[in-house]
Amino acid sequence: MITKIIRRHSLSVGNTDHGKLYIVDDNYLENKLKLLFEMNGDIGLIVKFGLFSGLREDEMVYTYNKSLCNNLSGCVCEKLHVLEKSNGTSIVLIQWHRGHKKCYFTIVPTKIFKSFKELPSFAYNPHIRSAHSYIKTKDQILNFMWLRKAHYNVMCRTMKPFEANVLAGRAKTVDAKHYAMYELDSMSNNYVEAWSKYGVNFKSLSKYD
Repeated sequence: MITKIIRRHSLSVGNTDHGKLYIVDDNYLENKLKLLFEMNGDIGLIVKFGLFSGLREDEMVYTYNKSLCNNLSGCVCEKLHVLEKSNGTSIVLIQWHRGHKKCYFTIVPTKIFKSFKELPSFAYNPHIRSAHSYIKTKDQILNFMWLRKAHYNVMCRTMKPFEANVLAGRAKTVDAKHYAMYELDSMSNNYVEAWSKYGVNFKSLSKYD
């Protein structure tokens, strides 16, 4: 009965962090990103892939475990389909849905994606947990989940709201299909422009840059 009353009169509105507004200072974000860019080794690679892809932790594991399909003529198999762009990025079609969480596709630096797929192994434990712990040693405020938030924040600098939401898996399927069919080049260029504001050059990016 109490639960019904709360729902009917919206008594819980505004009592969760989900609906709150946040202000992120550009200098704050730039300093945190610089700290993450300086991380080296396989942990640095995992951190950078999480940051540049914006994928959730389980989506990263799913992407690593899935093999690649070379058929780019509209194939609908369950493998990953990757479009490499001349601007140094790759568009990875993932299409993995779990309940209300969706992952349509992501855009990542081609060199980082290939290096990530070449890792001898990758799983939540120990790899993501180790990366999370390492991040905390550098800055107690940051954690692995922060990478996804930072990615969305960076994307919103140059992308339209729908574009950023498609990458984050927050858009409707019909919107995702539209951008996947007609707007990939535009999104890829906006992605490059967004990261260039923080000194990232994807064409010269290496495994440990």
